[in-house]
Amino acid sequence: MLQRKRWVYAISFLPLLITALLYQHLPQKIPMQWALDGSVSRYGDKSEIWLVAVMVLLIGCGGPLLERIDPRRENYRRFSKVYTWLWGAIVVFLCLFFLFALIAAYQPQRLPIGRIVCAGVGILLCLIGNQMPKIKSNFYVGIKTPWTLSSDVVWYKTHRLGGKLFCLSGLILCLQAAFFPQAGAYVIKAVVLLAAVVPMAMSYVWFCAERKQGGEQ
Repeated sequence: MLQRKRWVYAISFLPLLITALLYQHLPQKIPMQWALDGSVSRYGDKSEIWLVAVMVLLIGCGGPLLERIDPRRENYRRFSKVYTWLWGAIVVFLCLFFLFALIAAYQPQRLPIGRIVCAGVGILLCLIGNQMPKIKSNFYVGIKTPWTLSSDVVWYKTHRLGGKLFCLSGLILCLQAAFFPQAGAYVIKAVVLLAAVVPMAMSYVWFCAERKQGGEQ
């Protein structure tokens, strides 16, 4: 299991290493935040890039900690490969965003950050959605509501639905990035509501149905 995680550890160190190598050559002010249309909304001192690099490192090295402190840590053994894969995918996404941010530091107006982030989030949602039904009940990963945590059946149904909606939402974001970048915030908000709120609401519906069925028996 440790060998499977080493690649995640290695990737999470890359932003810190790249920052150390390029820091002296960075402009004094670099883009640190973008609006949904891709324009730079905030510049910061280049020293802030260290905070981003450290954040990626903490996320990359913090994955195993969640397994150990979760009261349902035994369940992680049942989806350990999926957990490592999802955790690694998030670290890779953060590293790629970090690299694009460094590139934008030199040419902030020429890189289509809005499209890149939109497409990147879309791909990440598709990847997560594809693996979501395999996630077992736990307190840190997945769609956690009082109803999914109270029933393994509700947990499975919710994550099966969530997986489909995540994939659909990811596809919508990728299409937006490619063909409709002007749609901007409206599409992103709708996608977030679709992927997050619907499974949470359905988890309550399924829990009530399960409790009603159990009462009748």
